[in-house]
Amino acid sequence: MSPIKQLFILNAACMTAMMSIIPVIGPIIREVGLLEWHGGLVVAMSGITWFLSAKKWGDSSDRIGRKPVLLVATFGYAFSFILMTIWLDLSLQASFNSLVMLVGLIFLRALVGLFLAAITPVSNAFVADISTAEERQSAMASIGAASAIGLVAGPALGGWLSQYSLILPLYVLSLLPVLAWVFIKLHLPVTEINKAPPEATVRLFDARLRFPALAMFASMFAVITAQIIIGFFILDRIRDTPESAAQLAGIVLTITGITLGITQGLLAKIKHNVLYKSLILGPLAAFAGLCIVSFAYSAAMLSLGYIFMAIGLALLFPAIQAITANSVARSEQGAAAGTLSAIQGLCSILAPVVATLLYQTNQCLPYWFAASLMAVLFLFVLTNQSRFSAQS
Repeated sequence: MSPIKQLFILNAACMTAMMSIIPVIGPIIREVGLLEWHGGLVVAMSGITWFLSAKKWGDSSDRIGRKPVLLVATFGYAFSFILMTIWLDLSLQASFNSLVMLVGLIFLRALVGLFLAAITPVSNAFVADISTAEERQSAMASIGAASAIGLVAGPALGGWLSQYSLILPLYVLSLLPVLAWVFIKLHLPVTEINKAPPEATVRLFDARLRFPALAMFASMFAVITAQIIIGFFILDRIRDTPESAAQLAGIVLTITGITLGITQGLLAKIKHNVLYKSLILGPLAAFAGLCIVSFAYSAAMLSLGYIFMAIGLALLFPAIQAITANSVARSEQGAAAGTLSAIQGLCSILAPVVATLLYQTNQCLPYWFAASLMAVLFLFVLTNQSRFSAQS
């Protein structure tokens, strides 16, 4: 089995576990007596540890190798995810007051974010190590397709298991990162360590990565908004009970994941760069989807909006990651991927708070704000056509 396929399995397993929380987190927050913005705060705090650690994980993988870092990160992620599940279970049993519940959840979610911050960027750096510039968009799409599998399996299993208990999905799927750790320990090869000279160090706001960083921020804002708002949105507009809301959220996110998987699977088969087309069509499709969702009062319309959004983001993410990898030297791949992941972490600090606060003002506002970022991204690419066409 090739290293890319092994990394595919690792990322699919970890993302499936992570996404299993999405259909149930809104109902759980309501069930334990917390408010919507508390849920946003919890996710935002994990973003702080993600933001602070992502580049350090990437730098470490450049110095000591990809596999050692992935082993540490996967083990830490599995352990912290299990602890978070136990805490949520105790909270549902009303063993603590609201403040204790919130503080404990913030700490454990932050721990999850600390270790999760390493897995995708170090995997992407591994892929960049073993692929050429011409192959990178399709190779990155393979890792993206793994995340799409998680987007399908996590919400589907989470929504299905939630009919028995809101916490059951997290207990069951917390085993996946454990199995993933065992798998990569036994099978993932060790890569050559790159020793970059001091002057080759990638800075957090490196000018070479300015566009992919801003594009990633806009794309991640759309993703986080779609994930964190869906439970509340369905409960307030389409379904009446927490259980039925969680199940519908699982179905919609499953459809979203299937769309992501199909789109990125097709993209992975294209052996030449289509960066400019991806950067034009991606924001347009995501913009359309976010606008459709904001006016949805039925499961069908909600699903349609998420499908369009998924197509757009499936085109955007591999293109952004390929541009990042192509912008730096081989010895800087880990640092560059970590920098991009740090931007994702920064977005996950701001987006949950902004999205939930906007939601409390108006149910449509989070989706409209995310759509406006997609519009800005589209206009920027359109007005810099020669720059991006040259990379295609």
